[in-house]
Order: sequence, then structure tokens, then C-alpha cells
Amino acid sequence: MVAPTLARAGIGRNPVAHTVSVTRDGSDVAGCLALSLSNGVASCSQSGLLPGNHNYGVDYSGDSAFARSRGSATVTVAKAATMTTLSLPPRERWERP
Repeated sequence: MVAPTLARAGIGRNPVAHTVSVTRDGSDVAGCLALSLSNGVASCSQSGLLPGNHNYGVDYSGDSAFARSRGSATVTVAKAATMTTLSLPPRERWERP
């Protein structure tokens, strides 16, 4: 889950108006555009990412008290663990020597 958090340092209050939008590897993230803020936090979920590094950007639209801003981070997605199983059909009769 990607959960961008905005806070203004030194004042102790969070931006409450306007929105944030998220990009991944330079493209808009579906479902993560114009997200409303709740107590200075906006959240969106991501799934199905391919393993490797992904560059995320978050744009805050600004409001009357807070300037427009942008933050970025690189997130590394690890390969998923795998498990291999083997199923054999049941033997209907056992051979005796």
C-alpha cells in the first residue's frame, strides 16, 4: 500500500484542504489521483507490482495556508516466495513381489 503523508514541520498542524496525486515510474497511478486529505493523510493501494525498483512521486495541490509541493521516493519490490508441490494420483492396488 502506498500511503503518502503530508505535514508541515514546526507548526504542528497538517494541511487539510485540496488533494494529492501519485505517480509511479513517471505515470499517473489509477485510483490514486486527486486524493482527498484526512488529517493531512491521503492513502491509496497498489497491487500486482513487478519486482524491482519503482519511483513514486506525490504532488500536493496546495491551499491558502500551504504551498504546492512534491515529494518522491524509490520503493523496491522483492520477488514473491514460491512453493512447488507434486501431486500423484492414488494407486488403486499395490503390487507384491
